[in-house]
Amino acid sequence: MFVLRAAGSTLLIYALFNAAFGLNRQELPWLISAVLLTIGGISLLVAQPWSRIVVLASAAAAAAVGAISQFRTAQDVNISLESATVAWALWSALWLATAYIGSKYLSDKGVVLQEL
Repeated sequence: MFVLRAAGSTLLIYALFNAAFGLNRQELPWLISAVLLTIGGISLLVAQPWSRIVVLASAAAAAAVGAISQFRTAQDVNISLESATVAWALWSALWLATAYIGSKYLSDKGVVLQEL
């Protein structure tokens, strides 16, 4: 249960960072990724049978939206596309690894009972 709480809390911290950055730059994609990471973090904290699907889907969607916002930010401040890709890959790896590790500790008992 500790890993679930730690992973969920970490996703919420990532969401706060994205929200702060999105509000500062007034960019919708950053805010959307913050909402998606919040959904993933909460789904890990409540640890329901549907949590695994929700947390992985929200982290993957946040990574996709993060790519859009990262490349737009790079264009605004004249950073090369390669540098923006590296930054996006590092942030996305953090989100996806945290979501994956957290989802590995979720119980499948509820899912198995629903399939029978």
